[in-house]
Amino acid sequence: MRFILILVSHVDFKIFFPFFLNDILLSLRPKFRDKKINFKIECDDGLKLNSYPGVYAQIITNLLLNSLQHGFYEKEKGTITIKANMDKKLLKIQYSEDGSGISKKDLPHIFEPFYTSDQPQDVFIHTTCGHLINNVNLFNYFFCFI
Repeated sequence: MRFILILVSHVDFKIFFPFFLNDILLSLRPKFRDKKINFKIECDDGLKLNSYPGVYAQIITNLLLNSLQHGFYEKEKGTITIKANMDKKLLKIQYSEDGSGISKKDLPHIFEPFYTSDQPQDVFIHTTCGHLINNVNLFNYFFCFI
């Protein structure tokens, strides 16, 4: 059996979140093939919500690629953990990894929309996340986004 992840950002669908996260990881497997990254998904198997899957896919993908590009740039192995659960009617997502970390100079700015470090390759990722958060009003859906 095959699952296909379709990126649709403006259509409301029922999302079975654990399968959805696994599909995203599967689609990015070729990008991580040179690293020994352990992916841990901690999510209730029955977690589902009606929302916009394209938005979630874009954010999770950007976080994963950012971890690969920066957190594991000089590290060959590590762990990326994605936790998701419902808190009342809000989805709580926690993203963590044990990569190299954020520089002290950039740390105060991480929640500023469109902020980027001095590295030009960061512009697309930060701009896309900032655009999605500002235009789709994701804070109606996210309780916590770490």
